[in-house]
Amino acid sequence: MLHLSDALEEDNLLKVKTALKQGADLNGLIEISEDEYAPVLFFALRKRVSLEIIKFLVEQGADLHYCTDDGVSLLDEAVIFGKLDTIRYLVEECKMDITKTKRKSGLTPFMQACCYGDMEVLTYILSHGIDLDERDQNGMRAIDYAKKLGQKRVYDYLKSLDEHEEF
Repeated sequence: MLHLSDALEEDNLLKVKTALKQGADLNGLIEISEDEYAPVLFFALRKRVSLEIIKFLVEQGADLHYCTDDGVSLLDEAVIFGKLDTIRYLVEECKMDITKTKRKSGLTPFMQACCYGDMEVLTYILSHGIDLDERDQNGMRAIDYAKKLGQKRVYDYLKSLDEHEEF
């Protein structure tokens, strides 16, 4: 029997389809390391599978709304791994709200993008009406994360958006 994890690691749509036909659990957990498991879509993002496979898994009923105990969502995972095509798909076709967070910490997808310094992801999220002054549970803004994590290009960009505000 073909394991869904193997098919995803190979980024092979035909093998993904075969694994599902053979009874693979679309909403089960896949081991990603010793004592660490992830839902199928999270695992797929970590393996950087094609958008075609992500779409197929969603069409087959993979759980789009799974969140970890800390509130990390599929959209957060896509931001972490810089999968702009997947982010666009989740926002534009699956109608996920990129401006909100379910994280207990209050860390938003925009703040997260600022942490990783991915300008394409950051500008895409920014185009959805982000509040630059939004703060997480620790009182930190996106620009604070950029500065703290040494993302100078992101910091300079955010600072340039409002030259009149003190950062």
